[in-house]
Amino acid sequence: MDGSNQAHYGINTGFGSLYNKSISQNDLGQLQVNLMMSHACGMGDEVPEEIVRLMMFLKVQGLSYGNSGVQVETVQLLIAFLNYGIYPVVYEQGSLGASGDLSPLAHLSLPLIGMGEVRVKGERLPASRALENFGLKTVTLKSKEGLALLNGTQSINAYGC
Repeated sequence: MDGSNQAHYGINTGFGSLYNKSISQNDLGQLQVNLMMSHACGMGDEVPEEIVRLMMFLKVQGLSYGNSGVQVETVQLLIAFLNYGIYPVVYEQGSLGASGDLSPLAHLSLPLIGMGEVRVKGERLPASRALENFGLKTVTLKSKEGLALLNGTQSINAYGC
């Protein structure tokens, strides 16, 4: 941000119809967590592991350009998931459209903050337990990170590939 108190959509304001509601500096991280939780509304069958793995790879690639405003630690944790074979449980139905694959990417991203579920060697378990098992720490989301993690077309691109 530019250091001013100027409103920046989704960075220090609410989303959608709450675009004009300012969010205090102390609540910016919680705003991002709330955004991810509210969009993790998928259902139905699980997305196949090879598609989830490709979604993660594409998300890492997109975030690595440095234009999305995420911490290096966030990208590093996604890479650790790939390296350790920790694959978030993502559902086939429920995408919210508009600015990308919001619901699938919310499910893909929740494990970064210790929420949601993952698969490790085929076993489904809480993300918090997988993180603990591998000695990984969750990220503390900063301003705009939830928005950056949810926006994108990594799900549809993974299927297209």
